[in-house]
Amino acid sequence: MTKSSSSVEIAIDTNDASTQRLLSRLPLELRAKYLTAGIRAAGRVVVKAAKTYLPAPGYPGDKPGKPALAETINVAVRSYDELIYAAVGPEYPSGAHGHLVESGHDMVLWGQETNRRVEPRPFMEPAADATLAQQKQAIEKAVQRGINKVIRESGIPQPAGGERKRNAKGQFI
Repeated sequence: MTKSSSSVEIAIDTNDASTQRLLSRLPLELRAKYLTAGIRAAGRVVVKAAKTYLPAPGYPGDKPGKPALAETINVAVRSYDELIYAAVGPEYPSGAHGHLVESGHDMVLWGQETNRRVEPRPFMEPAADATLAQQKQAIEKAVQRGINKVIRESGIPQPAGGERKRNAKGQFI
């Protein structure tokens, strides 16, 4: 995770041993698809958490008639040759003031400086930090869903009763 203004980036470490074990069970051509789904799910975890750190709509300085900052937080997933990542943060233009809430700012009223400071209300970085374990679980769950789908579609016979065994994490084995 890296911080950029009022957004965070989420990436997966594909060199991690548990990630490699999961990915090795997927055909190469499907890995990017399910990693992308996992990164998106991890981003949604951060979005949900970030909304809890924000002040309620109607706080001083909130613009009437505009969407609340919490409504502008979203996840965008980008995919490149060797990289899949999610950028999570307020959307532009409706959430363009997110960095002011996150970092604080000098108060300006009607174009005049007031010599007062609006205190920072960090919401993106604390949300990302507080949900690291849930982000990893979301990624693993998405990849496991892909593995389960491949197994179902492969025609491999299932145990009697159609129920397969699960490990301690609830993943099919």
